Amino acid sequence: MSRIPLRVSLVVLSTLLVAIGLTVSGFLVSGAMRDDLYRRVDGQLKQAVETWAKPLDPNVGNQRGPANAQRPPSQYYVRIALGEGVMVRNNDSGFEPNVTTVEDDPADHLGPVTVPSVGHGGPDWRVIKSSNEYGESIVAIPLTMLEMTVNRLRLLQLGVGGVVVLPNGLGKTVRILVFAQGEGARIAREAGADIVVVHMGLTTGGAIGAETAMQLADSPSVVTVHNLT
Repeated sequence: MSRIPLRVSLVVLSTLLVAIGLTVSGFLVSGAMRDDLYRRVDGQLKQAVETWAKPLDPNVGNQRGPANAQRPPSQYYVRIALGEGVMVRNNDSGFEPNVTTVEDDPADHLGPVTVPSVGHGGPDWRVIKSSNEYGESIVAIPLTMLEMTVNRLRLLQLGVGGVVVLPNGLGKTVRILVFAQGEGARIAREAGADIVVVHMGLTTGGAIGAETAMQLADSPSVVTVHNLT
């Protein structure tokens, strides 16, 4: 079986290493973005149950501002139970979160947790529950936009990764340069190196402290640059 050319080996190896690096970094970046978006959604939910969606004393008049449980922002699902009465306001998505497990949980405060939609085909939801002496609030936000953002980021990473990984992705050719001399230079040339350069060693003085070095006039007899195009 013939030996694999050096050019092919190096291209395959470098492509593999870059692909692995991009894959790992893609997972890390996507994961970090996803976590940050979840923290933002959770912050919105916590603010909701502490402010406009908080159960209030039903015997007191209007205590809410412009955004309230009667007229929530369009992305929210709101369920407020005051005594025997239950008020539900759904969002504009046409789907409804399955809050059965959240309702049945005996804890006064639960979440945020992720639940599916009622039925099939709907988005996942981030849900929080909070209770006080007047009643119980359940507020949810669909994760549609969050998932779309993460998916767009992944597609962008795949596109950038494809340009970086492919040797000709930017219209550049791959050429192999090897520093070697003697037998090493011969092996490099036979393996398919485009350019073989003899390394002339150190210079005298300086931080390295070399005591001897080849004179420039002696170099041409030793140096051979092979440009095998």
